[in-house]
Amino acid sequence: MTAFDVQALVFAAIGDDWNATNSHGIDLRACLVKPRRMQAIWRTAGEGRSAQETREVWLVLEERSVTKNGRMIVFDERRKVFGLASPGHGSDEHPSLDGFHGDFWTTFKEM
Repeated sequence: MTAFDVQALVFAAIGDDWNATNSHGIDLRACLVKPRRMQAIWRTAGEGRSAQETREVWLVLEERSVTKNGRMIVFDERRKVFGLASPGHGSDEHPSLDGFHGDFWTTFKEM
């Protein structure tokens, strides 16, 4: 996929609903970014063990694109799902994947 392909998916999902918002009052026009690939950390835990892997995802929306401290919507091209990510903290250089929610609107409402 290209950035154009990912952007087309997002625009198709939004359709004519550019004035829609979520509980954070996100303005789609202000927070959508030109899709770009980025690395994010996916952490899992279970049975007394934890693991993490780095995944490549497409960044499509930044809650606070200027300060870089807000949540993000990402697209996992491999799984064809949208999810949420949070900025890395401390020694984490990559954002953390918080979970995948399926389509763009479900993910947007979960922010």
